[in-house]
Parts: sequence; C-alpha cells; structure tokens
Amino acid sequence: MKHDVSYGEEENNPARSTPVSTLVTPDDIRYDNLCHAYNYRFIAQPDYFRLAHSPQQAEEAVREAVAAGKRITVRSGGHCGEDFVAAPDVQVILDLSPMSRVDFDRERNAFVVEAGASVGTMIDALFRRWGVTVPVGFCMGVGAGGHISGGGYG
Repeated sequence: MKHDVSYGEEENNPARSTPVSTLVTPDDIRYDNLCHAYNYRFIAQPDYFRLAHSPQQAEEAVREAVAAGKRITVRSGGHCGEDFVAAPDVQVILDLSPMSRVDFDRERNAFVVEAGASVGTMIDALFRRWGVTVPVGFCMGVGAGGHISGGGYG
C-alpha cells in the first residue's frame, strides 16, 4: 500500500486536518490487500484492520481492541519475515502506514520519523533534505516502526 509522504512542507500547520482512523473489515474491498503482506507464508485473517493516522488514533485503537478482549498486533506498513503480525490468533491489526511523515522538529532540534514511513522513504528524505542518514538493511520496504524497534537489518 502506498501513501503520500510529507517531507515537512506542512510542518506545524494547524489547518492540516487528520483523517479519521479507518476500519477495514472482511467485507471491505481493501481487506484482502491488507491481509497479503510481503511474506506469503503468513496471511493475516484478523477480524478487522485499523489504520491510524495519528498517535491518538493508534492509542484509541489499542484501547478499543483491549476493551473488546481481542488480541492486537501492530505493523508499521512494511513487512515481517515471521508471523509476529499475521499469526492465526491475531484478531486486530493496527496498521500505522498512514503515519508516514519524515520531518525535523526545530523546537526539539530532532528528526521526526513516523512509524509508517518506509525505510526507503526515510533515508531518502533524511539525506535529500538534511544530508543525514541512519543505518538500515537492504530492504527499503520495511516500515520505520519495525526497523527502529530492532528489525530489518538484513
């Protein structure tokens, strides 16, 4: 799934509205596409996917799943070489791929890489805009959230 990525042009823009989180159930035409990730050995079959566009939406999706007693996993939009996300007992997949901004926070003097940005997008934006990079593996489709938390080093 491909998403538009902000390289910072809309930084701190109060007029920029956050879309509502997206619920994708088996009767939705997008469901099958979300079930089939990079590794076809593991095909997800959750009750639903929740696509979050903000940290607040991600938090609410977790609360919603936990309150319903559902097993939830999180993916940042890339892929997983094992069945950590698409295990048969997973009932909800929180997909962070809409959160794909790569930016620089001047106030904190720190880079911002949202979990859904792919590693390829991240290193391209960091280098082209600021002349910096981070160590990555060879697969540019890995989501930054998975990579930064310890995956995708090839």
